[in-house]
Amino acid sequence: MAVCVILALGVAGRWGYAKWQSTYGTPSCSWQLRIRGTATSDQEGLVRCYIQALATRDTSLMKAVAEQASGNEVTRGACRYTRDARAGVATATVTPNPSDSTDAELEIRFADAVVDETGLTNELAFGGPSIWRIDIGTIYDSSSRAQSRPGPAPADSQEQSAGG
Repeated sequence: MAVCVILALGVAGRWGYAKWQSTYGTPSCSWQLRIRGTATSDQEGLVRCYIQALATRDTSLMKAVAEQASGNEVTRGACRYTRDARAGVATATVTPNPSDSTDAELEIRFADAVVDETGLTNELAFGGPSIWRIDIGTIYDSSSRAQSRPGPAPADSQEQSAGG
């Protein structure tokens, strides 16, 4: 009987740790990517997951890498660089913010020369655990109006001319 209780506690403890890690840990993937700049191993793994999520259109992984503490929600627009991510090995440059250790700039140059400029945020900035996330998706403010994260237009978009 005691062996069963100990075994059950061990299984429950392992499940609890796995749940905690998937919820609060920084995602890490092994997707092929060139990294430049001063990135931590957590940041490198996170950016690899982002590129993997783009290339495979994996919305679950995209939600896992997206910063959500500020009311961010991942929509279809977050996958606008899918074709670019599939073009070949990308190069990511991480530049830490010298005055804020919870913030870094992220520039991704895809193999087809398209550039995605965004950022990395440590959830500590919002009072959360020390985990890194990528600034992607759509922000919903208190009046429920959506605002897209700033960034360059996708490669296949057309400019609209202003009419008067």
